[in-house]
Formats: sequence, structure tokens, C-alpha cells
Amino acid sequence: RMSNSSDFGGVSLLELFKLEAESHGAALSAGLLAWERTPTDRSLIEPLMRAAHSIKGAARIVGLDLFVPLAHSMEECFLAARDAREPLTPARVDQLLKCVDVISELKSLSDADLAAWVSARSEHIAGLVTQLSSPVPQASVAVTAPPASVVPPAAPSPAAPPPAQVD
Repeated sequence: RMSNSSDFGGVSLLELFKLEAESHGAALSAGLLAWERTPTDRSLIEPLMRAAHSIKGAARIVGLDLFVPLAHSMEECFLAARDAREPLTPARVDQLLKCVDVISELKSLSDADLAAWVSARSEHIAGLVTQLSSPVPQASVAVTAPPASVVPPAAPSPAAPPPAQVD
């Protein structure tokens, strides 16, 4: 097991993870934005799953345990979409993009700043994991027709005779 102080030719494990996260984060952003444009293109999901899986593995290797459940939850959302168990709605895509944003915050951190950042962001990240683990809010599901409560009641035809009284 390696510690964060492990060194590969002068490059820290955090630096290696940041490169990995930046590359996969860019793929996630591009893929999610492409999904928003063409939400029926299932071929877009597989690369998203691979990117989340890679981030999860890299986080585990370097001991950034905070990112393991986050990347795992992202991967689960992509699996659910691939298997048609849950749609990647605009609301879900927004949640996933917030996860990518958090991961991309790492690129500006030094090894010395990491512990403080993890401490400051852990609650936010736990909240994102909870959101991704919860069903997508129903209001965010694409609606093709207005909800019944919004449809105005049909006005009676003025030429219609009153209903006949039955005794």
C-alpha cells in the first residue's frame, strides 16, 4: 500500500491523480453535455461509465477515499441509464456535472492544501453522493404534455341542451 508521500520521479500520487481526474473529468463534462443534446444516444453512456470507474480506481489507489463513493455513485447513475432503469434527466445531468466540478477543483490544490480542502468539502461531497443515490425528482423527468392539473377543463358547449331530468 502506498502513501501520499510516495514519489514517482518527483511526481506525487496527488499529482498523478490530478492528471487522471482532469482527463476523465473533461471526458465526463463533454459526454454529459453531448447527452443533453442527444439523450437517446446510448453509445454516449459507456465512455461516461469508464471515466467514472477510472476516477474511482485512481482515488482508491492514492487514498483519496472521499472521491471513491462519489465516483461510484456517478458510475451507478450511468449503469442505471444504460440498463434503462432510470433516465439521465436534465436534473440528473446537473447533479453529475456538479460532481465533475468538485473533482476538477483538485487541479488547483497543492499537496499541502489537500487536507484542508477535503475537510471543507467532505459534507458537500457527501450531499452529492446522497443526491445521486436518491431517485431523480419526478419534476425533472421530461414532460411531453402538461400535467393534468394544468389542462383547463373543457368548457361546456353553449349550444348543448341541459341534461334531461330522469324521474
